[in-house]
Amino acid sequence: MNTKPKLRTYVQFKSELKLEDYLNDDHPKKNILTRLRVGTNELEIEKGRHKRKEVNERKCKCGEVEDEKHSLWIVQDIGF
Repeated sequence: MNTKPKLRTYVQFKSELKLEDYLNDDHPKKNILTRLRVGTNELEIEKGRHKRKEVNERKCKCGEVEDEKHSLWIVQDIGF
């Protein structure tokens, strides 16, 4: 898992890749969590990877690198 850029956030919280309990629930935001988990999201960190941009060039509108961790902080700040 540590060699896969798409799992860079997942490995900060989990030590093994496995089926998580929340995947069996019908939670309306399950899709969002899953996309963050597997790196198939619309964040600049992912879109920039496809364009072969350096990580420090994959920025949010605020000027910071827009990765999963950055986006989760923004979501927390607005009370999502």
